[in-house]
Amino acid sequence: MQRLCRIVVILGSAVSFSPLFAQFPVNLTPTTTVVKETVNNTSASGTYSNPSVGTTIGNVSKLPLSQLLPGFHGKIYASVVLFWGSGSGKHINVGYSAADPAQVDRQIKDIISRGMNGAILDWYGPNTWQEKAAEVWLQEVAKFPGFELAIQEDHNSLTLNGCKTSACAQKALISDLNYVAAHYFGSSHYVRINGRPLLTTFDVNWNYPDPSAV
Repeated sequence: MQRLCRIVVILGSAVSFSPLFAQFPVNLTPTTTVVKETVNNTSASGTYSNPSVGTTIGNVSKLPLSQLLPGFHGKIYASVVLFWGSGSGKHINVGYSAADPAQVDRQIKDIISRGMNGAILDWYGPNTWQEKAAEVWLQEVAKFPGFELAIQEDHNSLTLNGCKTSACAQKALISDLNYVAAHYFGSSHYVRINGRPLLTTFDVNWNYPDPSAV
């Protein structure tokens, strides 16, 4: 009984002090809404959603990616594939065309909003849909000071596709690189390291007998 009384007294004290806190109201000013925090805030299509492959329309944090890399002071680039909307039937329809200038603008703004410095464009060689899309990117980046882009030679390049030997691949790569140099390296937005243009590759040296030749 004495223990019960002590509990009641403690509770009573808490209740007796509650009016004191009421004298100091806390003013809360909402800075966002539930809708704003859950609506699609990406450059992805607002119509395409396929949960079975992990692509759902939703909200992605706008906190700069650099916050995930404490102590890192380099640049961060987004990897961009350009085959969407080609009509080839090889890829799903995600609701937009990679060669649409308005869509490219949305993607650039989205990349910038997440604290990244530019984009690496996965490229399939001259006279391809990916080249058409890359040309649009080259045109649109002029609107965004400081934004950078670079080309990534994909092993699916039409120039490389017909090659079965390393010698053929070497010749094809030289042809592609000369094309990129002539059409992209001159842009003030092209990524450079110590003044030299950057060009990356994807799986190029895995498909030939002598990778060192490539």
